[in-house]
Amino acid sequence: MDDDFILRGVEGDLPGPEFEALTRWRSADPANERRYRQLAQLSAALAVHERGAVPARPDPGELIRRSQARLGPGRAGRRWLFGLAAAAAIGLLAFGIYQVHPDQAASRDSMVRELMTGPGETSTVQLADGSVVRLAPESRLSFRADERREVWLEGTAYFAVAKQEGRPFVVRTRAGSTTVLGTRFELQATTDRLRVVVVEGRVAVENEGKRIEVDGGEMTFVGSGVDPVVNKVPEPNELVDWVGKVLLFRDTPLERAVGEIERTYPIEILIEDSTLRRHLVTATFPEQPVEQVVNTVCRILDADCVILRDTVRVRRRR
Repeated sequence: MDDDFILRGVEGDLPGPEFEALTRWRSADPANERRYRQLAQLSAALAVHERGAVPARPDPGELIRRSQARLGPGRAGRRWLFGLAAAAAIGLLAFGIYQVHPDQAASRDSMVRELMTGPGETSTVQLADGSVVRLAPESRLSFRADERREVWLEGTAYFAVAKQEGRPFVVRTRAGSTTVLGTRFELQATTDRLRVVVVEGRVAVENEGKRIEVDGGEMTFVGSGVDPVVNKVPEPNELVDWVGKVLLFRDTPLERAVGEIERTYPIEILIEDSTLRRHLVTATFPEQPVEQVVNTVCRILDADCVILRDTVRVRRRR
């Protein structure tokens, strides 16, 4: 299957029968799937590199034509193509978070984008509605480049969902779907089973006509022929430690945010004014130094912070 056809599939340009043919080709051989992922990652990385970290839809096949124009067809062209991908990927990592902006999506309402990770690789994407997703290794996330609150997941991901009254956020997997109004949770999806760990908020999980609600500090498994049971989890963050030093807060109560910062970094945070405890924190910290995390939180609170070695004192600004 030629690269132009695969790129059209990556960008959602194939009609139904051709898309099904591409799907069969991908599942027929692991090498085919690797090739598809390479081109999909290249397409996303090159868009970020050339459009100032804002994904945009390239012309299908243009990447291939440009590689051939520079170094001729065959291996030489492919080496240039993936060399450019490597350079674009460096720019993507420097940016920190792959973002989809609403003003870039107006003319592409139906376009589905895809983010994939390989072995040992994680990635973070901010969706158009403000929600943030941390994708675990060997996982795939499909989403629209607009503000429709619906994504498709294969593998594992951690979600920090922006609250929007009356607009639920839906994650679809082969093993069932999860619906939420605003929360943070992890989904681990295989072909026939779905694990849900809720760090904060509440989600509803549906599978085979059955629906179960899961609160913060709880987890459940659902799957074919399995009756879901909700279990308490004393420390849900310990079950999602693969996320690393990436903190995702969406309308998170200050005390909870402080607790997670303290678990992530060797530091104690003392809130010296009780009126500050009513604040909610919305911020994303992609493996940033603790000083930057603390200073950002203090700006959100409009408070003064004093950092003394392994202690931070937060007080109301006078």
